[in-house]
Amino acid sequence: MKKFFKKKRYWIIALIIIGVVAWWFLGRADGGIPDSVETGVVERGEVVEVVSETGFVQAAQSVDMAFERGGRVVEILVEAGDEVEAGDVLVKLDGASASADLSSAYARLEAEQVRLEELLAGADANSLAVTESSVVSAETALENAKRNLEEVTAQQNQLVANAEKTLRTSGLQAYLVDGERENSDDSYTAPTVTGVYNSDEEGVYTIELYNSGAPSGSSYRVNGLEGGSGSVSTVNPTPVGTRGLFVQFPSNFAPRTEWEIPIPNTRSANYLTNLNAYNSAIEGRDIAIATAESAVETAEAALAQGQTQLTQVSGSARDERIAAQRAVVRQMQAAVESAEVQFDNMTLIAPFSGVVTNTYTEVGQIVSATAPAVSLISKGQYELIVSISEVDIAEISKDDIAIVEFDAYDDVKFTARVERISPNAILVDGVRVFEVTLVFDDTDERIIDGLSADIDITTAKREDVISVTTRSIYEDADGKFVRLITPDESVEEVRVTTGLRGSDGKTEIVSGLSGGETIITFATENDIAQIEN
Repeated sequence: MKKFFKKKRYWIIALIIIGVVAWWFLGRADGGIPDSVETGVVERGEVVEVVSETGFVQAAQSVDMAFERGGRVVEILVEAGDEVEAGDVLVKLDGASASADLSSAYARLEAEQVRLEELLAGADANSLAVTESSVVSAETALENAKRNLEEVTAQQNQLVANAEKTLRTSGLQAYLVDGERENSDDSYTAPTVTGVYNSDEEGVYTIELYNSGAPSGSSYRVNGLEGGSGSVSTVNPTPVGTRGLFVQFPSNFAPRTEWEIPIPNTRSANYLTNLNAYNSAIEGRDIAIATAESAVETAEAALAQGQTQLTQVSGSARDERIAAQRAVVRQMQAAVESAEVQFDNMTLIAPFSGVVTNTYTEVGQIVSATAPAVSLISKGQYELIVSISEVDIAEISKDDIAIVEFDAYDDVKFTARVERISPNAILVDGVRVFEVTLVFDDTDERIIDGLSADIDITTAKREDVISVTTRSIYEDADGKFVRLITPDESVEEVRVTTGLRGSDGKTEIVSGLSGGETIITFATENDIAQIEN
């Protein structure tokens, strides 16, 4: 009985194998192409290559405006958000001194022109009086210039002193010297530093705590910038040396520790900001004083010229005096132009139409030269800034068209084009990228400064060309080919030459196909093996 069932099992297995083989051959006979194989018809169409990146919008023009020389603010005519036109006045400084210098320059020029006219007319009777008048005017101008130099020097030195004091005294803090204790699991609360440091000397105060008979149980020694000692107090600030600083320890202070107070505190979060302000104040002072000194030199030269003219009027020939007087008039004209520039520099004027984004000063405040007073961006003129990796930058060209979408606006697309490509790469998060600037084709009030954007730049495009899906192209040692399905549903390998490989999953076929053919667009390895067998 067992042998019967054993033989029956073998027969069942054999029948199953025969059925599978029959199904295989019948399937091949029915169509030759497995149902799991995907096919498609070769057509003509469009192949597009796109570089996709994210970027942001910024104003086409942006400027932080500053005065060329320092002074006191007397009027602010704008505030953040105001729209202005090119030529609008934004901020004014006290221009009394510059106005007086300009009036004086006009008066000297007028006097010298009158003198020239008299010489040309031959009326020498008043020559001496006119020339003497010009000398007096030149002397007055020199006195004004020297007085202005003194005022500017004092004012700028005070600005530098204020900035230096802020740099040296801002953010003073005590730091634990013992690094191992500082990094341990124990808590060491720093003592509080108060007062104002009133010395120009820089360095470090070292405060060493030791056990003593003081009420708090500890005293401290001071070394470094000064020497001294005192009792640790958790109630009242105690002096650190004699230069205006005090220290008060917390109730849970750690005994037998050592602390240091750096002067200035280069570890402070505000140190770089204060350092930049100090350097800016020094730069502004140098420019302002140099400008005032130049005015003094100009006034001295004008006085010397006037005195020379006085000598010439007294003893030279008429023709020589005329030539000399013409030179004096030209010099006075130059002095007027210089005074006009200095007067105009007392006013900040919008260089282009736009929107004020910020003001950095107040009426009555003394501003230093080159310190920003107003920020201005263009209105309605915006650019897109996008960083392109070095892998893709070779594909980008000027005037390439881009489609732009903003996170702020769903289903809204804008068009732009490549305007500039930076010739130099920069390092961003460890990757070398090139900054590419695009401009919008049309203005739109929805486009504002600071918006983030998704940008698709079309770098290449082929229209009305033979194309297939990229995954339908195979490659072996002899080159690229596609699998063509013949009318009798057999499969042939057709060699092709490819062109542009698009970002949309299509590839241009330059030769090998003419359109209308049916090819395999996707097949598994098992499908290919079945077809080839």
